[in-house]
Amino acid sequence: MKPDSVKALSENFSGIVTNVFNYFVILFFNVWFWLGLFCLVIGIYHYYYKTIWKSVSQSPKYTKSFVKNIPNIISFIPSKKSSPWDHVKGGIFSSLGLCLFFAAIITTFFNGMNNIDIHSFELTIAGLIFAILISFITFWTFWQTKQIDHKLGYNINGFKNLVQELTQRLNKLNEDFTNTHKHHAHKFHRVYFMTTNPFFGMLSENLAEERDPFQKALQLMALNVSYSKNGILNNNSKQEFIFKVACGNKFALDKFHRDFYGSDIETANKKTNETLALMEQMESLAGRQIFYKLNVVPDTQFMIISNDLYEWILEANPNQQLSDVFSTGVKEEDQRICDRFKNTFEKIIELSQTVSTNVLPDYLGYDSRELLNYGVDISKTIPGEKEVFDKINEVIKVYNKKNLQILELGMGVGVVANKLIPTNDISNYLGMDFDPNMIKTAANNLKQFNPQIITKEQSLDPKTPKTNMNLRLLEADFNQLEFPNDNDFVLAIISLHHQIDIDIKKELYKKIYNSLKPGGIFLFADLVTTKDIKKAALQNVKHYHFLVEQNQDEEWLSKWAFHHQYLNRPLPIEDELDYLTFAKFKKADILFQKFNTVLVKAVK
Repeated sequence: MKPDSVKALSENFSGIVTNVFNYFVILFFNVWFWLGLFCLVIGIYHYYYKTIWKSVSQSPKYTKSFVKNIPNIISFIPSKKSSPWDHVKGGIFSSLGLCLFFAAIITTFFNGMNNIDIHSFELTIAGLIFAILISFITFWTFWQTKQIDHKLGYNINGFKNLVQELTQRLNKLNEDFTNTHKHHAHKFHRVYFMTTNPFFGMLSENLAEERDPFQKALQLMALNVSYSKNGILNNNSKQEFIFKVACGNKFALDKFHRDFYGSDIETANKKTNETLALMEQMESLAGRQIFYKLNVVPDTQFMIISNDLYEWILEANPNQQLSDVFSTGVKEEDQRICDRFKNTFEKIIELSQTVSTNVLPDYLGYDSRELLNYGVDISKTIPGEKEVFDKINEVIKVYNKKNLQILELGMGVGVVANKLIPTNDISNYLGMDFDPNMIKTAANNLKQFNPQIITKEQSLDPKTPKTNMNLRLLEADFNQLEFPNDNDFVLAIISLHHQIDIDIKKELYKKIYNSLKPGGIFLFADLVTTKDIKKAALQNVKHYHFLVEQNQDEEWLSKWAFHHQYLNRPLPIEDELDYLTFAKFKKADILFQKFNTVLVKAVK
């Protein structure tokens, strides 16, 4: 390279460095730059640390990485923990600081130009930036609001009219019962309501116009149930005002609200609790049960008001936004049609109360041949089955007590009992299962221990002398039965994954806790999932791969793939541990996990 070229390049580089240095010097002495930076810091402090951080830091998705927390910060919804004034001050200072800060940076490039009042020019640029910022925020907020409205059903085609029509019709029936018939019920004073959410998810403020009248109509219905009951007592009338609602339980309502609110679990839980509180308040007004909570509600839902039928399907598309209201036979003024729907309603309630476990014995469909091979099948369909039994034996050995009292829930064909009784000092072993065929097969498999098949009444009777092993088998749904209260161990081995009614499961865990001696142990081994969606998907894939590896023939694989895909309903392990804490177990540890099989030890 020629010396002149090197000299020219050096001078150019030196000039660039000098210009950059001069730029930062000018910026450093720009009062608007420092004022903007000051306002920005104050705004971020108020908006971030004094409002958002209080809630975001308690979010289950919170991480220490600021970058990874940005989605939580953007989707933050104010709560009672944050002050509106902190939001206002944070917004004003942040906007003002942002505009002045960037205006100072931009106008520094024009510093020294003739015929320009640099201060006026800077404030003009700041105003322009502010206008762009406000426009962006306004339209972004408008777009998000429209999305929320759509998800909450406000703009669903026909939804608004449906709610208004139901409200008018309910008010008309209430008025007829109250004013025309003076609280004396007739056979047409009836309302049957089949729905996932009794309030259609209308707990958002922007739905108040439809929500408030609808809720008042339902509350008046509940009061009329109470008035009707008093009327029967005072007037010897046999007819009562009927108001019955079949709706989702806490599990179904949680899913309903989480579909609406997505990752905002706090708000979803809040809406579920508000819905349950309103239902409880209405039952208090009625003075009796009017809500029948189901784990799964049919897609086609309806309301019978007197002899009018309103039927609809609120259908969800793949991105979880509700689409149109599909109505069939709306307002059919035909008593026979309404009676058929009423019979369907009553049958669903009857089935839901027959057994409190989600999958019935007949639905599992085991024949006698399959029950004989059931123990082998379990080892080939449950990943880590051998390790689970080894750990259970290890825990019992460490417990180191004689004459153990053991209760097993969902004992199946006696696989667990057959493994534990020969190797442990057990004086009393009570095994329960709600399938009579399972109990008969277990009795045959355990005949060397002289099992006794007992009744529900005998299950709480005083036990035989503890010098002899006493093995008793009981056909019963353990959700509907009291347990003996002197157990050293309660076992539930691959038996609770059909039970996903959260309220029932919580009560079951409380019963288990109360049935244990101090220091007693609940061993829970089952199929679970996790709240980490990617991890849950991977566990499922590994489980199905395990099934394929164990494949005996196409029929066997088809049967167990169906079983795991459609009959099993595992809950997140995080929730299971929370329910054990709710039941007051002082300690709950995961002893073993392979794919979606887990063994948990909970100590009283």
